[in-house]
Amino acid sequence: MSDQPEKIPPQDLLDWLGLNGAPNWALARPLGKLFGALLVLIFFAAVAAAVSVLFGTIRDVFWSDDGAGPNLGAGALVTAILGAPFLIWGTIIRHQSLRYQKEGHMTDRIAKAVEQLGAEKKVDRIGRPVELHRGHPDQLSAGEQLETRTAIEWRDVGLEKQENEWVGASGEWQVFSETVPNLEVRIGAILSLERIAQDSTTHDKGRDHVRVMEILCAYIRNNAPASDLTPRTPPFDIKWSRIDIQTVIDVLRRRSPAQTKLEEIERFRLNLRGADLSGIDFSKGIFSDADMSLCRIEGSDFSDCDLRGAKMIHSMLHRPIFFRTDLAGLHLNYANVSELGPVGFLVSKRFFVFIAGARVQSMIFTSKFSECYFGSSDTIVGSSYARSARLGPAISRARIEYEGQNDKLEGCILALCRGHSAAEVEGAKMFEHWLPHHSKDLISSPFRSDFLEKHGLRGWPYDDS
Repeated sequence: MSDQPEKIPPQDLLDWLGLNGAPNWALARPLGKLFGALLVLIFFAAVAAAVSVLFGTIRDVFWSDDGAGPNLGAGALVTAILGAPFLIWGTIIRHQSLRYQKEGHMTDRIAKAVEQLGAEKKVDRIGRPVELHRGHPDQLSAGEQLETRTAIEWRDVGLEKQENEWVGASGEWQVFSETVPNLEVRIGAILSLERIAQDSTTHDKGRDHVRVMEILCAYIRNNAPASDLTPRTPPFDIKWSRIDIQTVIDVLRRRSPAQTKLEEIERFRLNLRGADLSGIDFSKGIFSDADMSLCRIEGSDFSDCDLRGAKMIHSMLHRPIFFRTDLAGLHLNYANVSELGPVGFLVSKRFFVFIAGARVQSMIFTSKFSECYFGSSDTIVGSSYARSARLGPAISRARIEYEGQNDKLEGCILALCRGHSAAEVEGAKMFEHWLPHHSKDLISSPFRSDFLEKHGLRGWPYDDS
């Protein structure tokens, strides 16, 4: 991901000539008032000139001694001057009408695409009803009954059973009709919305871009909700995303620098909260403004991705790939990082990660990268770091409380280190800069600000100010 601005080619002839069809009227407002005043002065001057010419013509016709006739040129000039305001006003009205037609056309395009996002179709499948029981009759106590539910076993898929369930009675094979998403139509609608966002950014200053992004994010949240945030046990079995969900992510990955700049101006974050993002390819995308809190992120690929300031608060991460990913200011507070991918954070482009209150037993902490993490006293680390991770913030808190009181500080640190091995005391240095308080303590806010400031992470997207 290059930091150099992308050179955007001219869109049309007017753009090539430097004429903007949709100028930004918010700029140079005092100049606009001055221009308006000049137009008013010119108009009144023209009216005065017209009256003068008209008076001169009447004088020449009725009172001239040489018998000069009416000045037809002067009459035409008077007519043109007096008719000019009405001509200009008519042009303005036609321009406004054309603009309203364009806006109505854009609204119709969005409405049609949104309608197609809910497209469904009816399919026939062969299946049979099956009774599934939980538990075993020989293990039931007196008065207890088996837990029974009825499911459909599809001939082309097989039967999905939960743990400790066994098959009871089965019915006859028959044809069932069910309604399923019409993925072909939905994908077409998603691509239409992408084109609308691009056209809006190019020709309308991005008026509808953020609205389209909100629609696409809502589609993901409603069609791929995270059912639970419990990591799957081995063997690792990824539940791959549906093709329409991946298509939406592909649209978000293809956003141009102009589109992401609009989102920055509007302080808009991609809202993917509560979605199941397992098995999705985010690679080479810009998601620095994304909110992926409360999400299931399992086996997802974030290679070469921009996640600066992204939020994965309370999310479950299981074997994600962060190869050459920019993780500066990534929020993993209260997240459950059950297992990192084969490369983890260590080969990311850069990482300064918030892990306050998170479960990060799978992370490897080294003194070289000790200042890249911002944890808290309630962050849960692996067993080999547990005692040092508790000792480090405790020592940091003692230094804050006994600042300038060296005798009391030394005695407090000695008391804290009592019972810890030399290796644990040495390892505590990796965690001394962690938040010495609980993650939900209100006093933690200045510490977070200091962490961002220390690493040069200022403004958007690291905070919403």
